[in-house]
Order: sequence, then C-alpha cells, then structure tokens
Amino acid sequence: MNQWHDHIMRPGNTTWNSYCTFLAQQPSRRASRQQANFGITTAEQKIAQPVTHFAFWLIQWAPVLPEVSTNDFMVYLLRGVLPDIRSRAQKTYTQFSDYTLFTAYLQEVENSIPSRAKVLGRRKNSTA
Repeated sequence: MNQWHDHIMRPGNTTWNSYCTFLAQQPSRRASRQQANFGITTAEQKIAQPVTHFAFWLIQWAPVLPEVSTNDFMVYLLRGVLPDIRSRAQKTYTQFSDYTLFTAYLQEVENSIPSRAKVLGRRKNSTA
C-alpha cells in the first residue's frame, strides 16, 4: 500500500488511467529477474488479445530487466504475436527505432486481417 500512497502523491497520478497503469505494473514489480526474463522470452499473444494489449503487457517488464534493449523487446514482440500477424508483417523490427511505432505497425497489420477483426469485435462487444 505504501507504493500506492507514493504514487498518488505525484501530481497527475490520481486519474483512472494512472490507477490502471499502476495496477498493471504490480506483477512486474514483484517478479524476480529470472521470472521476468522467462516471461518475456516465452510470451505469446492470446487469441482475443489485440497486439497493443500484448505489447503493453510485454513492455511492463522493462523496469525489472533494464539490461534488455528496446530492440530485444521488439524481437520478443514479433516472436510472440499470433502467427498470422507475424507472417503478414512485411516490415521487421530493424526498420523501427521505437517500440511504440513498431507496436502501431503490428496493430495495423492485425487490423487488416478480417478474421482478427471478427475475434476482436466479438471481444469488444462482450465487454460492453
């Protein structure tokens, strides 16, 4: 609870988005380096999970693994996305200098796949 108190004492950290981000980062703060390394190297996108959600989950481990480079995270992201997305991606991570831009590109690829739109649309409708 002290972490939450420290978090909200910083200006701008009392928003719903800030709270959700804080909660999402908690598992990574409790993990050992070995657990975090295993998590990022074996991570796979779930069927009903958009690329952007998978990418956010993956990058949350960065504070635990400061020695892992942005390029390494992009490799793990590409390796972990669904095979259909990976096979349709015509650009590789080496063409991007930024994890966010690479994530956006993979999301565009995913959005171009009609079967993914159906799955993600169903997911969106079921949570509404």
